Amino acid sequence: MRRKQVVAIFVANIVVSAFVGWLTSAWVVRRNTVRQSVAAHEFLLLDNGGHAAAKLGWDGSQPGMRLYDTAGHLREALFLEPNGVPDLYLYAQNQVARASLDLFDSGVPNLAFGDAQQQHTVLLELDKDGAYNITFQKSVNGKLQLLGTRRIIADTSGVHESDTLEERSAH
Repeated sequence: MRRKQVVAIFVANIVVSAFVGWLTSAWVVRRNTVRQSVAAHEFLLLDNGGHAAAKLGWDGSQPGMRLYDTAGHLREALFLEPNGVPDLYLYAQNQVARASLDLFDSGVPNLAFGDAQQQHTVLLELDKDGAYNITFQKSVNGKLQLLGTRRIIADTSGVHESDTLEERSAH
């Protein structure tokens, strides 16, 4: 009798050990499998100190991505406006937007550069007529003042330039 009990216990141990081994290997395989997608409302990329270096998430009802430097200053923002138009902004260390690339609602691409004090701006666009437009603006008492614009059109007859506004003196 004793021998039958020892054999039964031995067989039971083998069966239980095999089952536990199978469960453990199945768990390890599932855990190490690369997922095809991950769903979340926000993703944060943290540095070794736990500071956010990047954020992919929602800004109101539109998605956006923001990048931060090691001091936590916003340096880049890529987002969609409420009407779905994309915008890209690049920021200086003081978090002032210095360059932007976006589309007007009409679909015209716009590239803008500003100074560190947000006083002077240069806009470059390619309009629907195929003309290159350069606009110079200055902020006066918080309002943008148009200093001048230049329109350049190239066609089979050559390059045609025109000032669309007389240059104004800001002095």
